[in-house]
Formats: sequence, C-alpha cells, structure tokens
Amino acid sequence: MSQARIAFLFDKCIRQVVSETERNEFLQLAAMPEHETFVTGLLENQFAAAVTEAGPDEQVSSSILSAIYAATPTNQQEKRGFRSIRRTWWVAATILILLTTGGSWWLVRRDSQPLAPGVAATVEQDFQPGGNKARLILADGSVISLDSTGRQVLQQGPATICQQGGQLVYDVQGGISEISYNTLITPRGGQFRVTLPDGSAVWLNSASSIRYPTAFSGKQREVGITGEAYFEVARDVRRPFRVVVNTTTTIEVLGTHFNVNAYGGESGINTTLLEGRVRVMQTAGRRNAVTLSPGQQARVAEDLPAPRISVVDNVDVENVLAWKNGLFYFSGLTFEQVMRQLERWYDIEVVFEGKVPDKELIGKMSRDVPLSVVLKYLENIGIRYRQEGRKLVIMSF
Repeated sequence: MSQARIAFLFDKCIRQVVSETERNEFLQLAAMPEHETFVTGLLENQFAAAVTEAGPDEQVSSSILSAIYAATPTNQQEKRGFRSIRRTWWVAATILILLTTGGSWWLVRRDSQPLAPGVAATVEQDFQPGGNKARLILADGSVISLDSTGRQVLQQGPATICQQGGQLVYDVQGGISEISYNTLITPRGGQFRVTLPDGSAVWLNSASSIRYPTAFSGKQREVGITGEAYFEVARDVRRPFRVVVNTTTTIEVLGTHFNVNAYGGESGINTTLLEGRVRVMQTAGRRNAVTLSPGQQARVAEDLPAPRISVVDNVDVENVLAWKNGLFYFSGLTFEQVMRQLERWYDIEVVFEGKVPDKELIGKMSRDVPLSVVLKYLENIGIRYRQEGRKLVIMSF
C-alpha cells in the first residue's frame, strides 16, 4: 500500500500536478529507511528514461529535482550546484532535501510533519551568511576593521602584520625589546584566521576572540580565547604552547591540532584533539587535569561549584570541524543547539514561542547560503516560524 502510494505521488510530482500537501506526503514517505530502495529505483528509472529523451544529465537532474521539490535554480551559484548532481545524488540515504550548493544535503527524521493546512511560513527579510570579518585591537587601543577584501601591512615594534583577505600573518624580525598584546575579535556572522609570530595557525569562528603577544619570548607561548577556535600549533619543545579558555581552563601542548568550543550557553568547554597530545586542566591550581589522545574530547562543565573535566572517546571529528570546513553539520545536535549556530552565523536572534520543537536535523549543508535557504528546509520538516526583522520566532505547534 505504501509503495503504491509513493509511486502514485512520485508520478504526480513528475507530471507537476501534485498539491503541496501531496508533495509533503511524498517527502515524508521517501524519508523512511524502509522505502529507500524503492524510492531510489523510481528515481533511477526516471533519470534513465529522461536522459534517453532529453540528453544532458545536468538538465535532467534539474528538471526532476524541480518537479519533486518545486524549485528551480535561479542564480549562477545554484546552477553550479545543480550541474554537480549525477545519478548517485539520489542514492545517498533517501534523497530527501534540495541541493543548492554542490555536495550539501539535509535529511529529516521520519517523524517530521508537514505544515498544518493554511499555515504559511514567510520570509520577511533575507540575510546573507557570515564571512571573513573581524576587528583587530592593537596594544595602544587602536581598532582596525578587517574583511575579506582587505590588503594591508602594519608595523608594530619588531612585528610586521600582513593582512591578505581573511587572514592575518605575523612576522617578527630583530630583537624583542618590549612585548605588546593584540586582540582579534570576530562578530556574529564573522570568521577569521591568524598566523601567530611562532607560525602557529588559528581559525576563529563567529563571536569569538583571541588575545596574543606580537612576539613570543620566555619559556612558554600563551594566548587566551573565548568562543570557538581551531589550532594548528607549531612544534617547539623548548617552549610549550598554552591556551587559556574563558580564564577558567588551560590547555598545554607542544605541537598539535585541536579545536576548542567555549561558547557561553553551550555545554561548558569542549576541547577536541585531532593530532598530537594535549593536557587540559583547571587554570587555578592545575587540579583535575586530563591528557588527551587523538579522537578524544575533554569536556569541562563550568556550571558546577568547581569545574569538572570528563573525557569522551571516538568523537565525530567531522562534526566538530564542520564550521572550519565551511559546513553546518547538525547530526547529534539538539534543535536548540542548531538554532544557536544559526544565530551566531547569520547574526539573528531566535526566540521560541512555546515548546521547543522536538525535531532532529540530520546531515550537513554549506554555510555559504542565505538564511532563506535554511528557513525553507525548516518549513519542509514542519517547523512554523515568522520573521520580525533580525528576530526569528519559532512558533509552537
């Protein structure tokens, strides 16, 4: 009965005589794991038949996708995404959600519900995704605005600071007479990269900061961060590298790759190790310390009378580093955590009107899409919302 219904709805989609309610029903049925093989067969057969009749497969992919999802590529970026689609794009775990940039996909849980009849989710104002932008605060208090188009060279004592687009690079020549500190701050909707005087590279996520010296001297290298940052630390056995996080937690390394997530409102401070070894400890007294191996994550719970550190094995590193690689990766996150990511990247405020939706988004998508694309996905898994300027109100069911 279900397969017959799926085939009936699929045919209506292809002939473009399907109602919105029927389209949502098809998407819900297609999302069920038990229907994956059947749906894939329908799509493969339609693709093969259409290629025989129409020729170029990117045109066929576009037309089939448009028929099922009622979407047509309208700009050059979207067309490039559609051209990357081939037969295998349907095979991946129930085909479900529209691709607007190459290789990006979302899936929805099979308990997702369509919008109630008569309920329209509208986009009052679209917002573009975040990008390379930050503020550099020099030791004397001067503030320099940075963005992806900037090209400039600054001299600060023995340090030469070179900006090339979304990256700062420090180079120190000559003797060090006096150490000064700079602070790099990314706003909501911003990200930036800095190469420190020792050659260590740091990527800052949105709403984050790093404070660092313009030249490292002495027996150790120390920086302080808030928010989220990914480090690739230059190895120097004579001078360990220390990261002080939110003033409460210290990470000690020699040379390694790791990510630190320390946003306020999230689950404490999470340090994930990719390569090498790090030691995570309380800043005060160096008590309750743990040493990580690659693939492990140290979680510091800050909401207790005294910070408590636990270790998680076999962490999903792809999920942790999605932001650095230009992706949202929502598997394993609560709906509220997903909304907080959207708040930081699109510089919006998310408000829940009533109960938080019991929805789970599974998969990944590019961060380089406007907010309207994300809202379309939310709409198609049954999330009702309205926009009030930069405020996104998630409505109760």
